[in-house]
Amino acid sequence: MGTRSPADRLPGDQRLEQALGRCLGPFLGPEVRRIGVALSGGLDSTVMTHALVNWLSVHYPSVALWAVHVNHNVRNPQEQGIEEQVLLANCLSWRVPLTALTLGKDAIRQLCRETGAGFEEGARILRYRFFDGEVRRLALSLLCLAHQEDDGLELQVMRIFQGQGSGVAMPEYRLPYLRPFLSIPRSCLLDHARRHG
Repeated sequence: MGTRSPADRLPGDQRLEQALGRCLGPFLGPEVRRIGVALSGGLDSTVMTHALVNWLSVHYPSVALWAVHVNHNVRNPQEQGIEEQVLLANCLSWRVPLTALTLGKDAIRQLCRETGAGFEEGARILRYRFFDGEVRRLALSLLCLAHQEDDGLELQVMRIFQGQGSGVAMPEYRLPYLRPFLSIPRSCLLDHARRHG
């Protein structure tokens, strides 16, 4: 996924860029120098990072982008190693600095024992502790999360099955966190990835 000029935009890319502009634009005043993106290495966060690089270069060239990554240390070490090599290569080619944290082997389970949280919740707690710390340490004005439309629908269905009703939808922003792609279906992100390799 290389950087493109404005003339090369395709309709799907324009949809992503419009979502970025609608969500981030109101928060990108002249005092903003650096924003972050949570880069897991999955499709959604990789496409978001690529789209942010292109969008910022056109609309906010003075705003730097910084990626933050959490290795939960729960998968095959070889898989994790390959994933982190791809993350580093992408960040180098996009000129995006990357900060990564590798959790201790049993960090999530230990937190779950201490708090009674489930495994996914424990992973989320540790991830957000790291994100909160990096927002302060790196002076990030915002941190973009790559949740997309299908994630929001999944959350709604999960809440219904848990007997919580439809509940409150996933918020588009709770500063410093933003979710610019909540109105974008995953198929649009997949299409972007296919076009930009």
